[in-house]
Amino acid sequence: MTTRPNSKDLLEAARQHLLEILLPQLEAEVHDDALMIASAMEIAIRDLNYRENLSIKAQALEVLYPGQNQWTLEVIEAFCRDVKNGRFDLAGPERQAAEQALRIYADAELNVANPKYHETASYD
Repeated sequence: MTTRPNSKDLLEAARQHLLEILLPQLEAEVHDDALMIASAMEIAIRDLNYRENLSIKAQALEVLYPGQNQWTLEVIEAFCRDVKNGRFDLAGPERQAAEQALRIYADAELNVANPKYHETASYD
């Protein structure tokens, strides 16, 4: 059992301190800078939460990697290697599966980087 705070806990505490204690004491011309830093910290916190619970299911991966139906670090590495090697360059079932699985992965990444994105835009 760990009694120390993890990276996410440290970032959350630092962000809260920045917004509640430091920001009110800062001169007006640096408020935007402080808010930008707080926003970056919030993105990092969401990213850490996401990485802790990495579980992106994509049935299309079964076509590419039998027995695999979710994006794991190993599948990501294999997928990147296959893209570099041109495995999905030609039209066909593998390319369609790769595109579908990649859309699911990109959507999950968008939810981390900009959770409000889906409220304002869509992509097909």
